[in-house]
Parts: sequence; C-alpha cells; structure tokens
Amino acid sequence: MTISLCMLISRERLEPIRFACTSARRHWEFDEILLGVSSKISEDTLEKIKRFFHTKKPIRIFPGADTREEVARARFNLFDNAKCDWIMNVDDDDGILGNFDLGAIAENHRVGFIHTGILAVYMEKVTDRPTQPGDLLIRELKAVERPEDADGFRGSHYVYRREAWQQVSPIVDREETAYEEWRVVWHMRHMGWQGHLIDKVLQIQRVRDWTVAAKHQREVRKFVWTDVVKELEEKFGSGVEDRPEEEPEAVESRDANKRDWQLWDDESKRSNVEKFWHKDQEQVARREQFNNILGNLAKRGKFDSVLDFSCGTCEDYPYLSSLGLRYRGVDVTPGMLEMAREKYPIVDVSLDDIFSSKFADREHPWVVNSAVLPHLPLEPTKDNPEACVPQAIRELWRITGGCLTVRLFAVDRYPEDDTRRLNGFIYNSLRQRTWLDLFKANLSPGGRPATVEIVRGHSGPTEDIMEVVAWR
Repeated sequence: MTISLCMLISRERLEPIRFACTSARRHWEFDEILLGVSSKISEDTLEKIKRFFHTKKPIRIFPGADTREEVARARFNLFDNAKCDWIMNVDDDDGILGNFDLGAIAENHRVGFIHTGILAVYMEKVTDRPTQPGDLLIRELKAVERPEDADGFRGSHYVYRREAWQQVSPIVDREETAYEEWRVVWHMRHMGWQGHLIDKVLQIQRVRDWTVAAKHQREVRKFVWTDVVKELEEKFGSGVEDRPEEEPEAVESRDANKRDWQLWDDESKRSNVEKFWHKDQEQVARREQFNNILGNLAKRGKFDSVLDFSCGTCEDYPYLSSLGLRYRGVDVTPGMLEMAREKYPIVDVSLDDIFSSKFADREHPWVVNSAVLPHLPLEPTKDNPEACVPQAIRELWRITGGCLTVRLFAVDRYPEDDTRRLNGFIYNSLRQRTWLDLFKANLSPGGRPATVEIVRGHSGPTEDIMEVVAWR
C-alpha cells in the first residue's frame, strides 16, 4: 500500500506549515509528496518547506491557488496527478494529533474515502444508530441528498482511494469551491464506494488561531503546537539544516491495471513522444496540414469554442486558441495533462474517458479527436467490453452538437487491414473503406444519418493521413 500526500501552499506562513508537515510525517510514511504552490510563494520559502518533510521520496511541484475560486481546481489537479494507492489531503495550516490504521481500513476494498474530525467537532449522523461504513456524514443535522447540499461542510484532512478518485474525477465540477471535498464524497457514495469516519483523531485546524482561542483545549488536552513541533523534530529531525542532494527512490511508473492506451503515463514514453512530435520533420508537415483543415472548419462552422478530446499534451492548443476559440482539453492520462500544464500554465484541461464521458449530450458544438482511434482496440474484450473504437466513436458523437473532426494515421499503408503492437501500444493501420464503415455504423445509429466528409493527404508525409469530418 502506497500513499501520496497532497498539500496546497497558499501563504508564506512557515510555522503552521512546519507543524502540518512534521505532524503528518510523524504518523505516515509518504511514497510521494505533491505540493500545489501559489505564485506568491518565493523560491527560498519553497525550499525551506521541502526540507520540513525530511524525506528522500519525490516532492513534485504543481501550480497552486492564488484566490479562493481557484482552490478546487488546484487541489483536484494534485489528486489527478497522484500515483499511489491512497491520496491524503492535508491543509498547510492544519496539524494531525492522532493516528489511524490505514492498512486495516484498506482491507475493505469498497472503502473509497476516509474522513476525520476537526477541532474536536465530529460530524454527526442523521439518526442515533451507530455509524456504519458508507454512511453519509452530516453536521448540524443537515442531510446530504444532492451534491450542492454538501456546501458548508468543513473538513480538510481526508484520504481517498485513488481508484475511487479516478472514477469520480471526470464528473466533479472544478469551478465549485465551497468545501468541494464533500461533493466528491457524495458522488463516491452514489457510485457505491463506502466511507469510513475516524472520530478519534483530533485535527487542529488553523493552528495559529487555535493556540490563541482554544484555551480549554490546551488546558484539558495539553496540546500546544509549538511543543509538539519541538518534540517531533527531536525525534525525527528538523529537516531545516542543509543536506546534500540525494537521489530519490525509484517510483514505478507502469501500472499493471492500466489499459493499453493509458501507457502514455509512462514518463519516458511521454518524453519520447513529445520529442517526436516536435522534431520529426514529417510530423511538422502533418501538423501544418491539420492546422489548415482546422482553420477552415472553424470558419465554416462559425465556432467560438472547441473541445479537444484526448488532448494529450495539447499540441493543437496554440493554433486553436490563436483562432480566437475557447479551448478545453480532456484526456484519460494524468501524466499527459501534467506536461500540458507545464507548457501552457493557463490551459483548461481535465480528466475524462473517451468511452464514458462526463459531458452531456451535444454539449460541445465542435469536438476534435486527433490520432487516438488507431491506438484503441477495434473490438470489445472480456476485460473491457465497452472499450473499443465503435464505443469511442459513439461517445464522441454523443457529446458533439455540430461537428466532429477525427484525425487518423496509417490509412491505406498496407494492402489489407493490419493491427500490430509495439512497446505495449496498439497500431491500427486500416484501409479507408474500413474506417468509413466504422464511422457510418456508429454515427447516429438508428437515427438521422450524419453528413460525413473525408479529407486525405496527397503526397509525402501526409499521404496516409485522413480526417473524418461529421456534421449534424
């Protein structure tokens, strides 16, 4: 069992941050640490904060939140990029003064989220019966029946099973900010995940205020956070003194449970693909051809926005945004989105699955999908009965309100249809007629037929490239 620690660093307040870092590592050994750092944090302060963790394990830095409205998006970005079995959130001004046995809880494979009490005010329940695993928690006898009912609930120390988070992530609204974690809990509960309430762990929230205001807590429970920090640092080291740089321990990047098309999350594969897209002269020529097609379609459809489905590292973002389009990108691979955010910090990207999208029917007037279908299974498999090219086409068309543009490669490369595997990836090299039959069979099945256009390259590097353009 592995644990990712996620923490947003919002202000330069070193004493509470040290307390949060030190108290967390007192109870758990983290396999990776993800920090979402506000632009207001100086490099010098960030280096000090890193040392508070006193660890050789990887510490990964992501954009943080400068305003309250950005908190949910920044926090969920950390969760999307976490690689371990469990994701633990700790706020930068909170301390943990109690432990729980995560391993024992994890033995119940349906537990998807764990929450603790805060300020010794524990969440109440709707009835007087004992709390059961999976109970929705309430506070001040307020029932939670819809996601918005969760607004106003407090609680910042919580743990999600990564599998549960990945399932709920695509449907969580990143724009909502009012204690968004409780909306996540609501969605997880309605997807069948159980919850576990830890009511014997005291979490000190906003420790600077607590040391001043909660006098009875200090007197009765003898908790003074400065003394706790001193005790912890004597036992575990302060982490402040300079230390020689140490090589981080290797982190396994290959998840055996991932489907073939998710192997792009392998860092070495992402880097190689990125170099190939930008340095290979054939790819440069293909990109220019695709840009010309996209520019013409934007004018024809009079579109003002575009959804880049399976956007990868957002190679089409610079050109599409230059046309004045509102760009949004989605992909199933967190690592690709991480690279996209590094290149384009303001790009709007999030997780989504091409076989089961979070978007409503006809939500986006123009949907673009580039060089993805040739890497997907052509037929359902026993392990993934819905994960195949026909299902992907149907799902892309479902969310398209006006135009669907799909880019394919290796078309007519061989005299017959050919499917191969290379380095774990699928490569479908199909004939034009085969692709056209697949689209016609899965665009508006049983309904009004779509208007389908085919655009082909004519020579050189674009000869085996085909764009399918479907209009409602």
